[in-house]
Amino acid sequence: MNPSEDVLNNIATALQLTEDERRHLHLLARPVEQSKLETSELSVALKRTIIALDPNPAFIMEKWWDLLFWNEAAELVFRLPSCSTNIQQGPNWLRRFLTDPELKSNTSDWENKAKIMIANFRTDYAFYSNDEHFKNLIEEFTQVSFLFRDTWPRHDVQVVTDCHKQWHDPRIGEMEFE
Repeated sequence: MNPSEDVLNNIATALQLTEDERRHLHLLARPVEQSKLETSELSVALKRTIIALDPNPAFIMEKWWDLLFWNEAAELVFRLPSCSTNIQQGPNWLRRFLTDPELKSNTSDWENKAKIMIANFRTDYAFYSNDEHFKNLIEEFTQVSFLFRDTWPRHDVQVVTDCHKQWHDPRIGEMEFE
């Protein structure tokens, strides 16, 4: 079955979906065909841009939320491994947030922020719902995080729109980012 846009919009209206949820419904009904040539290779220019953003923390994250590249400020603020070392795979942003006890204790309103991140992750997952690596991550997060296990079945979705972040680090103090 291939429902029309009007049918999907009527369903969204009847269910009183938010705009993010409406977009998600459309995506689920008509998946976007992904390029078979997707790559995580970064250009030198993009890496230089991230480095040039120092002293502001900046990083690049790929579709599974693995960090591909970050600058020294991001290393300091987010306690990431040195980007100058040749690591095979960067840390996964959601895995770190869900499982790092230090992040839990140093993040005000950690649970609410984690739920928002899970909703963001579900939104991204909709683009790759047949991707085996995404499914493996979901299984892993379900095993290692009670909050993920409790939140994921709710099917909450949220597109990242607010880029204002407050962060506390006992070594640095209070920080705000836009």
